[in-house]
Amino acid sequence: MHRRLESFLHALPLAAIVFLSGCSGGHFANTPYLAPEYQTQFVGSGTGSRPSEVVDSVSYWDGAGDGSPSITINLSEQKAYFYKGRQLAGVALVATGKEGYDTPPGTFHVIEKIRDKRSDLYGYMYDADGNVTTYDADIRRDRVPPGGHFEGAPMPYWMRIVDGIGMHQGPIPVPGSPASHGCIRMSKLVAEEFFNHAAVGMPVRVVY
Repeated sequence: MHRRLESFLHALPLAAIVFLSGCSGGHFANTPYLAPEYQTQFVGSGTGSRPSEVVDSVSYWDGAGDGSPSITINLSEQKAYFYKGRQLAGVALVATGKEGYDTPPGTFHVIEKIRDKRSDLYGYMYDADGNVTTYDADIRRDRVPPGGHFEGAPMPYWMRIVDGIGMHQGPIPVPGSPASHGCIRMSKLVAEEFFNHAAVGMPVRVVY
């Protein structure tokens, strides 16, 4: 419990930087205050021109247990549970695939781990002067401005479970609601712990 409290207290002053998911675009697209270096971990609807930050008081890691690791992702709860054997070691708020991009249920396995990964499809479009012109760019749909370039969205602590779908640190615009293009975005508070304690080949169950 003390670890959970510690995580909560640590989160209170946190203006946690997170990144647009490689499997999803930004929730607040084409808005200048969401330049990559100014994004926050959780953003609610808020009022006025800026969304409000939502504190994550759910995610925690205490590392309990010494059995074989596994992860269960509950689509209804929008939470991920990390187990060591039968002992719960940590919980993460997540944002899974929104309507039309549903995260598939089933039993999978971690088939790839990359600490620092970028999306090949989604990210930021820059003009020739280095200004972001599109914060929710899809390289298959959006043209690169003359003299500009495309920069794939970071997907830190990437763990692929099937095809182009994986778990990684990412924004959770409305906690409890799906938001991605299929991937499982994890809270910044525990994404690194989940990654560090996961192993290639370990089971990942996606349930309702």
